[in-house]
Amino acid sequence: MKRTSLVAVLAFLGFVSGHSVAAQQPAAETQKTTGAIIAVEHHWTQAEVHGDVAYINRLLLREYQSVNADGSSHPKSAVLADARGMGSPTRWLASSRRT
Repeated sequence: MKRTSLVAVLAFLGFVSGHSVAAQQPAAETQKTTGAIIAVEHHWTQAEVHGDVAYINRLLLREYQSVNADGSSHPKSAVLADARGMGSPTRWLASSRRT
């Protein structure tokens, strides 16, 4: 699923403002800087590629919705299900060919 930097900013603001993820992130991800947003975005991408569902689950609020460029939306549960499947190299390759 595609997401924009705005989504990363919202996720970053969610955990910096007291969300439980802040205590579990590397120091570079908990600062209130542009670099921290980039670090979270990179970590999130790596979590999706490697199927690190636990990280994504901690990062996203229960009410999170992913919105694609075509306007379709997906709940947090779909994002987590997609990440579970992305842990498989063949699924990741197949998914990257669709975009």
